[in-house]
Amino acid sequence: MIPPESNRDSDRLKDIAFSLRSLVAEQPDDPELAQEALDFLALVAGLKPVFVAGRGSGVDEGWQAAIGAMATAAGFVVRQGPLWDATPWQINARNIRVPDWYRNHCRTELSGHRAIYVCRRGPDADDIDRINAAEGKLTIAEETRLLGYPDCCVAAHYDRALRYHRATLSMLRRHAGGDESRMLKLLEGHANMAPATEEEIDDLDAAFDIRPAPFGSWNLCTRCAGNADSPSAALSARYLDLAGKTELVPLLTG
Repeated sequence: MIPPESNRDSDRLKDIAFSLRSLVAEQPDDPELAQEALDFLALVAGLKPVFVAGRGSGVDEGWQAAIGAMATAAGFVVRQGPLWDATPWQINARNIRVPDWYRNHCRTELSGHRAIYVCRRGPDADDIDRINAAEGKLTIAEETRLLGYPDCCVAAHYDRALRYHRATLSMLRRHAGGDESRMLKLLEGHANMAPATEEEIDDLDAAFDIRPAPFGSWNLCTRCAGNADSPSAALSARYLDLAGKTELVPLLTG
């Protein structure tokens, strides 16, 4: 359950929830907004240190601006910055070697996107500034702590990402005959490639085996999926409790 609140905190939570519900209602065709609204309320309620607006594909700049203005008015620190990325390119459990040209391409692809980061004043704000100055690079442990997600699920997210990259590199290598300059051209041209080897098929199956938390914007690891006693189940229950208190459940489930 969510920790007890003072009357002042409770009133602020209700006021922000009302404003968020109004914002979400203005864009009823975008299901991601209701979840982002719940994430913002999780910050307000103390369930997470940092809220991020803009990671979802359907979230536009107007939504980010509205959230930023609301957060500033409520006294939170608001920063705009690059998308965070904790992919363990060089040291990873799967011992995947990723060439510099491929990593640079992925960074370039991410650099065109921006997000809004919101937190309370203090060390968390300093961490946001440091990570943004490093072009969004951080460790998996830092992302886990700052976003308040289960560490097993964050690690699994990046393992899926690595398996996607391994499959992509394997397909590029096959199509280009191992010539890295041709591989890069295929990558930049968004070549249409299909998996052919058993490893490529297995890697892509794993990469796209995405199971969102019932209430919360993280994806479940295999251990948490279907496990009623998992860290994700416990945290998702707290988010559901918060959604019920702030009348967001109809927007999340409708």
